[in-house]
Amino acid sequence: MCGFTCHLFGATYPDAECIDGLMWDLDSYEDGFLTSGGEIPCPRCNTQEYLAGHAQRASEDIPQAGESSPAEFWEATIRICIGLNSSATAQTLRLMKPFEIADWPGRIATKERQDPDFPLVVMRTWPWQVAGLSAHEQLLILPRQASASEP
Repeated sequence: MCGFTCHLFGATYPDAECIDGLMWDLDSYEDGFLTSGGEIPCPRCNTQEYLAGHAQRASEDIPQAGESSPAEFWEATIRICIGLNSSATAQTLRLMKPFEIADWPGRIATKERQDPDFPLVVMRTWPWQVAGLSAHEQLLILPRQASASEP
């Protein structure tokens, strides 16, 4: 239990707390127990599971008009995790296999391809440069490129 608290369940105040690596809704207190939560991994102490769940969610979503794209959701998740647990975030992201996430065209990213089923959507392949991270943080999270002398 790291005791991390944050806004997670819709309140304007910190309404979630980490208990045993999972986030619980502090507003669900009944008869001395929390009754809601326990499905979302803690982004601070259970970073690997938190990132894996958000990567899966982002890769399955299709952007809706007027909303942020799944790729933007993924980037926001990375920025949050870097701030909470940079070493676990970096290690997890470096080891992730490439996967595709839907995004709006025109955002700065690499490895973009048009999706024939959704003409106003492009598919981005993770990893790419994440806006809002320092150059040092970018180096930490991106997979190390093998040099020509390495097997």
